[in-house]
Amino acid sequence: MKEHDRFGRFEGAPGWVLHDLLGDLLLAFADDARSVKWPRERIAAFELQRWLADGWARRTLLEIYRELTGLSAHGWREDVDGEVLAALLRALDARELLVFRLPTPLLIEVPFPKQPERPPIGPSDKEDWIGVLLVDAQERPVTGARCEVTPDGGASQERALGEGGRARFGGVSGGTAYIDFPEIDASEWQPGISPSSAGRMHVVEQGDHVAGLAAQSGFRTYKTIWNHPKNAKLASLRASPNALLPGDELFIPNKKSRPTQRATNTEHRFVLQRDALRLRVRITDGICAPMAGAACAVDVGGISETSALDGDGKLDEPIDAFQGAGTIALGDLVLAVSIGTLDPHDEKSGIAARLVNLGYEVSDPSESDFEETLAWAIEEFQCDHGLSIRGTVDAVKDDLEKVYGC
Repeated sequence: MKEHDRFGRFEGAPGWVLHDLLGDLLLAFADDARSVKWPRERIAAFELQRWLADGWARRTLLEIYRELTGLSAHGWREDVDGEVLAALLRALDARELLVFRLPTPLLIEVPFPKQPERPPIGPSDKEDWIGVLLVDAQERPVTGARCEVTPDGGASQERALGEGGRARFGGVSGGTAYIDFPEIDASEWQPGISPSSAGRMHVVEQGDHVAGLAAQSGFRTYKTIWNHPKNAKLASLRASPNALLPGDELFIPNKKSRPTQRATNTEHRFVLQRDALRLRVRITDGICAPMAGAACAVDVGGISETSALDGDGKLDEPIDAFQGAGTIALGDLVLAVSIGTLDPHDEKSGIAARLVNLGYEVSDPSESDFEETLAWAIEEFQCDHGLSIRGTVDAVKDDLEKVYGC
């Protein structure tokens, strides 16, 4: 037992080594431990739970779980840990997994790579410094503003911010410093966080919608992204977070933690904000009459549910935000559904898609006669609904949004 890998398994040993309060334990499968002469031990569920809470030991238990079941544990951490704990306890009860007490603590010698010699550090390299970046609410750098830095117990330095709204102050000792902008009122600026730690900018692709992007980023509600100040301009441009245009730029913030202190010996209630994405459609027959009460089967992401249209031919079903396509079957009629691919109502591509879904004929935007067929379809729609016939996008977008529903 000389060398180990990062999961805690040792070369030449039949299992894994973990540590408790009394020393070292060896966990091994029964078939691999026939020659082990060390005394057997029993471990309780709370000991496994303690190991699952420790980063190194948890990786070791996940490795044992993978070899035990042939599966990799995925999902929320609390669900994964419960699944792993149950599987390990079953294996211990069935004596499929055995525990041995090592006679003495196992010492592992890990060779430390020799570090290359570095030249002596010059006085300029030792100098402490602090950097300042000033941007406005739109992340535009503010150049020329005066900035004052006062180290703890040191003399103040003041200079104008240079290119990119940045300045670097050297000779700042003491570990911390006070930063001020003497020409700017204190109510007009505040400390911020660097863009790299704040989040990332995502360029929307066909099929993206905010609810799906929020779920992929680990958020329970799309509002965390959509209501972020950096998305205010996009939110004012797009009427719906679920109808974006390829090329739109959406800021996705990093998740933040918020430890909350509460008294012990009592129960505290917390409320989780969580959204449910819903599939809403209205289905009519060839004469535009709603297919009221029609039975249907909804399949999204391989999950099939039996449902029925309401009295107005409408279907309203919750769906997984991760899914992008599905089908609605009414007897022999099967309708394909694409989730998140509907462009905004005031874009030509979005108007064309809505007209096609309403039964009008429009060529694909890539075809040469797209503009001509779109104008014809707009005129037919306006005629069918008693509107002024003008055949232009601006003249139909608001009326089409009302009829279509979004």
